[in-house]
Amino acid sequence: MDPQKPRHGPVAITIKAHIPASASTHRLHLSSSTTMAIDNSAARAGSRYSCLQCRDAKRKCDRITPECTLCLQKNISCVFPQRRKRREVRAKHADVSALYSPQQLPLNTPSPSQASSNSRDAADSPVAPQTQHLHLVAEHFLDPEVFHHAQLELPKLQIDSLVTDEISACVGSTADIRRITQRHFSTTHVWMPIVSKIQFYKLLLRRLTYNRAELQLLLLAMKLCGDDVTKTPLTELYKLTKQFQHSVEGSGIFSLLFLQASIFIACYELGHGIYPAAFLSISSCARYAHALGIDSSVGAHPDRKIEAFDLEECRRVWWAILAMDRSMNLSNPKRQLVTPDPDTSNYIPVDDKNWDNGIAGPADACTLGSANTLEMGRFARLAQAAHLLSLVIKDVAEGSDDTAQLRRTIFALVHVSRIEAHMRKLELCTQMSTCFSAILLLDHPSSFQNECQRGHPDLSPESSSVLEATLKMAERITYAYDAIKDIISPFVLHVNYKAASVYLKQAVEEPTSDAAHYVATLKKSLKLFSQRWSVADTYLSLLERRETLLMLQQFD
Repeated sequence: MDPQKPRHGPVAITIKAHIPASASTHRLHLSSSTTMAIDNSAARAGSRYSCLQCRDAKRKCDRITPECTLCLQKNISCVFPQRRKRREVRAKHADVSALYSPQQLPLNTPSPSQASSNSRDAADSPVAPQTQHLHLVAEHFLDPEVFHHAQLELPKLQIDSLVTDEISACVGSTADIRRITQRHFSTTHVWMPIVSKIQFYKLLLRRLTYNRAELQLLLLAMKLCGDDVTKTPLTELYKLTKQFQHSVEGSGIFSLLFLQASIFIACYELGHGIYPAAFLSISSCARYAHALGIDSSVGAHPDRKIEAFDLEECRRVWWAILAMDRSMNLSNPKRQLVTPDPDTSNYIPVDDKNWDNGIAGPADACTLGSANTLEMGRFARLAQAAHLLSLVIKDVAEGSDDTAQLRRTIFALVHVSRIEAHMRKLELCTQMSTCFSAILLLDHPSSFQNECQRGHPDLSPESSSVLEATLKMAERITYAYDAIKDIISPFVLHVNYKAASVYLKQAVEEPTSDAAHYVATLKKSLKLFSQRWSVADTYLSLLERRETLLMLQQFD
């Protein structure tokens, strides 16, 4: 074979023309077998990309592999960028939602040599999609502006693996689910109507398929909140529901179903005096609602994050949290609220009956400032009462003495509510109790110690009216307890305790008055309430302690 005749065109010529005299001996005296290997067309094929060394030095690379001529001359390592597979290129430019599907790759992009094995691991492991979900949720919280402008969305993470056999057994079959929901909508829904009956039944089949864990939690919470407690409220159902709630919350999921379930759990804790769990649960609900954008539902421009939810349902959820937050502060007005005070421009819920029948929606809602109809419904009246209670708590916390106008406004709401209750044959005990508690808080904001030291002050006309109305309400509930026990809300208990406390002080200071009889009536109602809500027993215990302290005070 003629060594002067090039065998492979310009490749062989280039090698001969550019080998320097200073090259190492083993490069100048290549054996014929080595020369054949270098000149082989497969080994010396051209690359589509310049080598990394020529790129860094900003020089022209002839792209000859495995080593370009310039790197060969300088006797330095030559590395070419590895060629990407078409499958990997497509994955890089795929839609964001596809990247976070159960078939996604792990967060740390693998090297080409590991891509195949890692892809199989990600597809087989249930942890990978959850890790990706948590990562995306963290981005949403750490820089929501970038998250929005990047047109990212929180993915729908399937967490069916959290539903254990114990949870499935507790929820039961389709027939059991029907019984749970029917009982819920005939009991708890009367005073806490935050779940759309029409939407719930309409989407039940799809939710069972795609939102199984969230729906299972909601069903457990519905069952829990309507459960009759005979001994301790720390039942196995409560423990299971709380454990499941923490598991779903820890998965990083964002769901209105989860928030609704959390509110029912908080109602259970509030009604059965499970503290500090009740206090912390309400705070957690408020934070979660903020993260979902639910708080914007009562404003004129709702957050785009809640577009996938029913707007009226979101408003009801937010008002429920507001009412519970303020109810929690009745015993300590100076405690910091976790939700902002509503204003007159906020929209309130539509009439409950029309909403349940599907003939009213968010477009029919009115604001706090424009509500002047006699057919508002129970929950709208509770929203109005929660707004006025906010003003009372603020005035008491700041020590304001100018409360005359606020008192008149509260009694105007009570008057209108009584007319509506009579016309529509509705029980508005929850809203009435909230208004009565607000009046008593205005007149009796001092501590127990100061109250004992200064003697019994004269009752204002508003307080006297509230005490009389509370007695009548307690008597009416006592006579009809068996018929209405399942629809009594835990919000009515505080005003009974507060009224009993006022009468108890009168009974100790004036033994000949009728105050002792009034205390007995209110205690009887609390004893009946304890069959439904265990916190009534706690209030009875507090009355016993209060009576003992008042008696001791008489001998000082």
